[in-house]
Amino acid sequence: MRRFLIAALSALALSVCAVSPLTIKAAEEKEGVLLGEDGKIISDKDQSFITKQPEHYEVNYPDGVEFHVEVKDPSKVKSWQWYMSDGYNVFKLTGTTATTDTLKFISSQQDDPVEEFVCLIETTDGEQIVSEAGSMTVINPDENKTVLYVGDYGLEPGESLDLADTTMGSGTVTFDPNGIDITFENFQLDNSVKEYDNALSAGTGLYFCRRHSKEPEYHFHFKGDCSILNTLYDPEYNAGGVAFNAYFGTADKSEHPVIVIDGDGKLSIAGGSNIIYTDGEVTVGADMKLATYGEYFTDGISCHTLNVEKDVTLEIESHGTAIHTSGDIYLWEGSKVNITAAPQRVSVGATAKDIVWMLGSMHAKQAELNITALGKAENFVPYGSYLMLLDAIAMNGIGGVYLDQSKITIDMSTDSDEEFAANFNGIVGVESSNGIDLTNSSSIEIKVNTPASTGAAGISVGGPVNIERDSSVKIDISGAGETFGFLTDQKFTLSDSSADVKVVSTTGDKTYGVVNGGTEIKQSSPSYSFHSVAEGGVALAANTGEVTDEIVDYSSETYEGGMITLGSKSKYQTPNKAKTALYSIPGYGGYIKAESIADPSDAAKPASEILIGVTKTSMLTMIPYFIIAVAFGLLIGFNNGRKNKNKNTVRTVNKKKK
Repeated sequence: MRRFLIAALSALALSVCAVSPLTIKAAEEKEGVLLGEDGKIISDKDQSFITKQPEHYEVNYPDGVEFHVEVKDPSKVKSWQWYMSDGYNVFKLTGTTATTDTLKFISSQQDDPVEEFVCLIETTDGEQIVSEAGSMTVINPDENKTVLYVGDYGLEPGESLDLADTTMGSGTVTFDPNGIDITFENFQLDNSVKEYDNALSAGTGLYFCRRHSKEPEYHFHFKGDCSILNTLYDPEYNAGGVAFNAYFGTADKSEHPVIVIDGDGKLSIAGGSNIIYTDGEVTVGADMKLATYGEYFTDGISCHTLNVEKDVTLEIESHGTAIHTSGDIYLWEGSKVNITAAPQRVSVGATAKDIVWMLGSMHAKQAELNITALGKAENFVPYGSYLMLLDAIAMNGIGGVYLDQSKITIDMSTDSDEEFAANFNGIVGVESSNGIDLTNSSSIEIKVNTPASTGAAGISVGGPVNIERDSSVKIDISGAGETFGFLTDQKFTLSDSSADVKVVSTTGDKTYGVVNGGTEIKQSSPSYSFHSVAEGGVALAANTGEVTDEIVDYSSETYEGGMITLGSKSKYQTPNKAKTALYSIPGYGGYIKAESIADPSDAAKPASEILIGVTKTSMLTMIPYFIIAVAFGLLIGFNNGRKNKNKNTVRTVNKKKK
């Protein structure tokens, strides 16, 4: 049913694997429902017990139908059970009407295929009798309508629904005749109780459909206490459908309609493999909480572009990717996004997850993004599975991260010393455009504490990194295997800002504080500094672009530095008498030559700790300058006194002449 409208979830929505008709016939024979070679349901030949058979219907979507059977003696009926066939599989239906004599098929969609419905009747004598098959055909599949599906019910503009009249919850929803505005009041939807088995329709809680839309925006107004819960989940396929879904058919178009979600009350949306899923844009205009259902696999928002409006707080709890965009992410003034994630294993193979995944850029203006990620051993170890990769923010296209008076905090950890994970990373992006820009008191703080994870990095990007105007970056990495604090293939610029990087390998492997394609540090005040600690490793290195086959002993080479430059006021404070020198660090395809800070105590090693800042001037240092200034002032005062005396004498003489 609705699974055909959601291509990304179609394979996951089915609860029965596709097998041959003969296999199905043998498997379903115990249930009394057989599928013939032509894909049609085979009913019992003796239909004398059934006096009224299910009928064939033609409907205009989103209208539905009712399939009904009657028998000679209802007192002899022990149970009713409805089944559906799509010509390949037989599905046992589980809606509230699926075990009655009348199956309510509440609504249809334009591309619903012709499907068959039969009722299996078990008598008190132990007999099983299968009805003839009824069917439904949608006769207006080419008509383009705007439809809001609320659980089982399809609403068109100008219609409303009181959930108290259904089995699914309470509150009202009103679809404005303009086809744009939809208002929910004290709306509580729980699709675990439904009349028709919409597990076959991708498990949608709330679903908005307007193909080839010409309207730029659609508004969903939530008033009062509102919630949407999708409890459907099939662990065999990691399939739970969508709690809030919208479809526009714009996958190949440049224009993407916007879903604006606002309200004056409380809104929570939970459950589904995706909590919010759309090929359009999403604008969050009111405080909203997205949550998982139980411990099941759950992704958060999947959309084209995400806007979090001014002063809005968005809370996302996920067991996978919290935000997935094929466009940009915009966080506006006063907005706050809080994400907590604890990835679940996938059905087959190792698990790799990005908590924030974007093809575009992230733009934040006076905003805040907080990410807490936990790798839980209990989700992997008992099942022989592996958490292969976990990135807090991943740039997968040509975009970057741009912060203006904004803050990103990332806290990643594992809850066990038993190794079950690898590659915990804060912010990553491999393209040359995947840069980071912090300005106007912006900050990034990343903490990775993963002794059970092999390999960790705070920031690893292919683009330039620019930190300026009272901004800061703080990175604290502790993990097994090789660990990295800050890596960029291009230039790293720190201007009147601070960077504090600490990297520790719990297994004694190689550590790298900051590695880049060129370092420029320009500080004008002692309040700013660059501090990098890589225990037993390289605190700061700038890649020269050359590759060698082995570690270079730079103590035997003559090398003139140029990849690491300091502004006129920036000074090395540690190690003493520091200088740049050539070294090589491991990289893909060999050792990468890099300019690093030499450790005067051991010329064969780069410095593992560096502090660069503006040297504070002591009072003792200032005394000579103070004496000179006083003497200079006295001299100027003496000369001025002589000049004034001469001027007074001239005036006196001139006065006497008169």
